[in-house]
Amino acid sequence: MKKSSLSMKLAALTLVMTLITASLVSGTYSKYTQQVTASDTVRVAKFAFNLKDGSGGHTLTQSSNSGAIDIFKHSDAGVYGSGSTKIIAPGTTGTLSFTVENLSEVKVEAAFVLTETNSGNIPIYYTLGTGTQRYSAKLTGSYDGGGTYASLSALQDAMKIASINASDGTTPVTNTVDLKWAWAFDSAGAAQTDDSDTALGIGGTATVTLAIQTTVTQLDA
Repeated sequence: MKKSSLSMKLAALTLVMTLITASLVSGTYSKYTQQVTASDTVRVAKFAFNLKDGSGGHTLTQSSNSGAIDIFKHSDAGVYGSGSTKIIAPGTTGTLSFTVENLSEVKVEAAFVLTETNSGNIPIYYTLGTGTQRYSAKLTGSYDGGGTYASLSALQDAMKIASINASDGTTPVTNTVDLKWAWAFDSAGAAQTDDSDTALGIGGTATVTLAIQTTVTQLDA
């Protein structure tokens, strides 16, 4: 009887354990479960720009280290202008329409550094847009109209483009600076006289070069 009783207890215990295990397994596999993975991809914004002169004949890009633009192009009928050599004289004036084309997908600013090479002291001065303020590397003091010459450093600060909006990467957003230059026919100040102008003309070899270094920088805005 004892053996029979023990066997029955073991059988009952086995049944209970089986039912418990079946219940746990049944609970594990009876609930809903599903995995969902979310992801995203981002691309680096394009950075590109062009620099163009008003003639449309010269274009520099963000990959250009340097290049020519038509700063001293003019249409003075009283000065011989044939060939590739530009020639100026007292009374000659011109305008450089300098355009920054932003092809970047970010907002940018454009800053300029002007360097004039003018060992012959040609009395060139510059104005900006419709303004009357004169800037020069050679002329100083006052000029007719009550103004006082400012430096090229002041000119480059005045030329700065504070903001050009982001583009779609294909159609540029543009900003143009009109830089005007002149060699006055009459005296433009104490540093220019008929005698000094005539000496330059008799020599006929003096040159002036203006270099415009442009830095385009992304704005954090």
